[in-house]
Amino acid sequence: MFFWLVIHSCLLFVAPTPKLNDLPLDKVIDKLEQRYRSVSDFSADFEQTIVRANTKVGKSRSEMGRVFLKNPAMMRWDYQKPTTKFFIFNGQTLWFYKPEDAQVNIFKQFDQTEISAGLMFLVGKIKLKEKFTIQFHHVDNSSTHFIPTYAISLRPKVQDPQTQELLFLIDSEFFIKQVVLIQQMGQKNIFEFKNIKTNQDLKSDFFEFVPPENVKINHMN
Repeated sequence: MFFWLVIHSCLLFVAPTPKLNDLPLDKVIDKLEQRYRSVSDFSADFEQTIVRANTKVGKSRSEMGRVFLKNPAMMRWDYQKPTTKFFIFNGQTLWFYKPEDAQVNIFKQFDQTEISAGLMFLVGKIKLKEKFTIQFHHVDNSSTHFIPTYAISLRPKVQDPQTQELLFLIDSEFFIKQVVLIQQMGQKNIFEFKNIKTNQDLKSDFFEFVPPENVKINHMN
């Protein structure tokens, strides 16, 4: 965060400089979109937490791994804990492979609308103002591992059967460090990102998958 600088002397006065988090909402959205338009690929360590609706238990399941994204619309989620599994999407075909099950589910011509718009934004497929009604969101600092520079709430302009609301928690460099997907029934799907790297020249074939030998292959559509 930048602080206001006020220098007083008998001869000189310098006016305060606006703090970073004093930016208006439209400017925050513009800078966020500029940030992700400038990124050709992206990787990060992630923790995904599912929080059930109407429960006092809190976390119901937490998984960790590393995610790789490449424009346009390529994704690879390598889950490492507590179970190894892979979701790989090359823009058309989605593979889901869980080694312990010794099988691969293959979805040809996978419908991208099945992927949350919040995650599709990370690969440059969504213009926020076209799709969402957006406002600033107050964050309870006890509910997150870091204090965001900005937090915004995004509600779909057209009813989405999956998503009631999205929350983006944004750092000072306009990277999204946490995405919260709030589903229609109130369940929360929370993705936290750390150790972000960008523009690594990830190759397209990294987002392809060849099933290992001796695994069952299920063609889902």
